Amino acid sequence: MRFRPIRAIVIAAVVIVGAPGIGRIALYLVQYRIARHQGRAANLRNAWLPLAPLSAANLTYANLDNAYLWKACLSKARLFGASLVGAKLVGADLSEAYLDAAYLRGADMSDCRAVGASMQAVDLGHATLLRADFTDVVLLGSDMSGASLHDATLVRANLTLANLRSAALPASNCREAVFKYALCQSCDFSGANLSLADFLWADLTGADFTGADLSYAGFFESVLKDVDLTGTDLRHTDFTGADLSGAILADARYDIYTIWPTGFDADAAGAVFVGEWR
Repeated sequence: MRFRPIRAIVIAAVVIVGAPGIGRIALYLVQYRIARHQGRAANLRNAWLPLAPLSAANLTYANLDNAYLWKACLSKARLFGASLVGAKLVGADLSEAYLDAAYLRGADMSDCRAVGASMQAVDLGHATLLRADFTDVVLLGSDMSGASLHDATLVRANLTLANLRSAALPASNCREAVFKYALCQSCDFSGANLSLADFLWADLTGADFTGADLSYAGFFESVLKDVDLTGTDLRHTDFTGADLSGAILADARYDIYTIWPTGFDADAAGAVFVGEWR
């Protein structure tokens, strides 16, 4: 008996992975075709698309809630207004993707790469972003309240007007990041690299900076009430006009270039001077 090639392939696949496996593969192909060619406003809720090659795909306003996008390639994809609530984007590539106004609340983006992505006004509330690479990402006005960013990279990220209330960024690399006018109450920055970061007019009430590198950072007119600055590096840090009432500065290191608010006694607060007075 002669079999057509496609029939032989199907039979071989059934033997190897079984009928349920064939169903999953068929569903993957259908969902991938929709995402790749008919993605705009598509309903892909609960879609199973691991490793999907969706670079530059148009997924504007698509519903991808709870979608499984493990290590999917979404670089330069258009996801404006898309809903990815609870989506699994672990290890995904979102570099230079356009996600403005997208909904990613509760999404898992651990180990994802989003270098240069635009994520303005994005909802990342309570999202998991462990070890995520957000270098040069624009997060203007985004909601990241309660998000977990342990060991994440946010070098030169723009978080102006972002909501970071109760967010966790311990051991993160936020060098040269911009937090202008950001809401960072009770935020965990312990052990973070915040050298050269800009916190102009930011509200950091109750934030934890224990052991963080804040050298060359700017806190002009920022609110730092009851913050914990224990063991921080405050060399060349600018606190001009900042409110440091109730702040803990035990073993915080500062030098002659550190600028304190008028009338603030750093030594009395527990800070330690390093270097030599000129």
